[in-house]
Amino acid sequence: MNSTKKDSKTIYQFNILLLTVFLLFFSKNETVAQYNPRQTIRGVIKDELTKQVVPGASIIVLGTSSFSISNESGLFIIENIPVGRYSICISILGYYPVVINELLVSSGKEIVLEIELQERPFKLEEAIIKPKISKDKSQNEMSAVSSRTFSVEEANRFAGTINDPGRMASNYAGVVAAGISNNAIIIRGNAPKGILWRLEGLEIPMPNHFSESNVAGGGGLTIFSGQIMSNSDFYTGAFPAEYSNALSGIFDIKFRNGNNAQKEMAVQVGIQGVELSAEGPFKNYSLSS
Repeated sequence: MNSTKKDSKTIYQFNILLLTVFLLFFSKNETVAQYNPRQTIRGVIKDELTKQVVPGASIIVLGTSSFSISNESGLFIIENIPVGRYSICISILGYYPVVINELLVSSGKEIVLEIELQERPFKLEEAIIKPKISKDKSQNEMSAVSSRTFSVEEANRFAGTINDPGRMASNYAGVVAAGISNNAIIIRGNAPKGILWRLEGLEIPMPNHFSESNVAGGGGLTIFSGQIMSNSDFYTGAFPAEYSNALSGIFDIKFRNGNNAQKEMAVQVGIQGVELSAEGPFKNYSLSS
């Protein structure tokens, strides 16, 4: 009987000791948590007028290194903020900044904010854009004077050119047409036959239909279509050294690259005849044309 009472007393003392240890442990953890409580600040950023979310806004907790940026849904979250009072600044380009002062962060509940920003208009000075185009200069850097660049648009715009570089050049100073029925031109009194024709850097014969039928150095119409030509050079004198076989003038013709994105076709019908053209990539989704 005495032994049973002794065992019961021992078990009772052990339980009391175990309960005391547990109480001390939880009391210690609670004390630590009370000394270092933290909380989360989250919310959404919206436009004040349209109520649409505003992504990319900066949310900064002033006086700390904590910050966040709103995502594509306008949501943001800042974690591990020590409890206390803070001022929060929300800003993004195109809106007036918003500052929330003395926001109380407590350990009992997250801070959930819905912030609306007012659009901020910017008054800018007028911008004047001037293209730097000098048509009196050629694409060849070695040519200083008596040269100019002509484009397909110019060949189509000048009256009576019929997409013909020769007829177009007759509109320039120092150049006259040899006649209405052909595209021969006279440059500063020199014979039309002295004109040098080059295509992509190579010398070629006179590229005319019915060449020299009426006048030496001229023809009825050029074989080059305006659909395939790119910006090219025309020289009336002071030729660069690379043009060693020119006496009167030079046509340095360049071809343009075709459309490498989609296939296109063009049809042109006129008094001079019918013109068909087609361009496009050799293979779909390739850069070749």
